[in-house]
Amino acid sequence: MSAAGYARGLQLVAVVATAAITAVAIGNALSRVAAGAASDRAGVDLVMLGVLLLDLVAAALFFLHPGAAGVVLASLLAGIGFGAPAGVIGRLAEHAAPDAPNSAFGLLFAGFAAGASTGSLLGAAIGGAAAWLAVGAVAVAGLAVVVVRLRLGHRFAPAS
Repeated sequence: MSAAGYARGLQLVAVVATAAITAVAIGNALSRVAAGAASDRAGVDLVMLGVLLLDLVAAALFFLHPGAAGVVLASLLAGIGFGAPAGVIGRLAEHAAPDAPNSAFGLLFAGFAAGASTGSLLGAAIGGAAAWLAVGAVAVAGLAVVVVRLRLGHRFAPAS
C-alpha cells in the first residue's frame, strides 16, 4: 500500500505509516457497506458524487505533504474512495441488466478491478507529488461524468 511508503517518504515515524494503512482498511471496509446502503436510498449518482469529492480532498491533502494527522486522514479518505464504489456495484448491475444482474455485476467488478490496478500503476509511473495531481485529475473527470448524468436526468435512482 502506497500510504505507508508515502508516510515514510515524508520522514514520519513508522507508527504513522501503520496508522495510515489501518485508516485505508477501515475506510475501505466501512464505506462498502455505507455506500451500498446510501445508494439504496439516494441513488448511485449522488453517492458517487460524494465519493469523488472525498477523492479530491484526499488527493489535495496528499499533494500538500501534510503532517502525521493529515496523512492518516487522507489515507482514510482514500480508503473510502476505493471501497465505496465497490459498494454500489450491485445497484449499478441491477439497473444495467435487470434480467442478468449477476453477469452485469461480474463485468462491472472486472472494470472496477482493472481501474484499481491501473490507478496504482499510473501513480507509480508518475511518482512524487505529481502523482497526487494525476489522481485528482481522474476524480475531476469522474465528477464531470456524474454531474452531466445528473443534469441530463439519467441517474441510477434509489429503490422505489
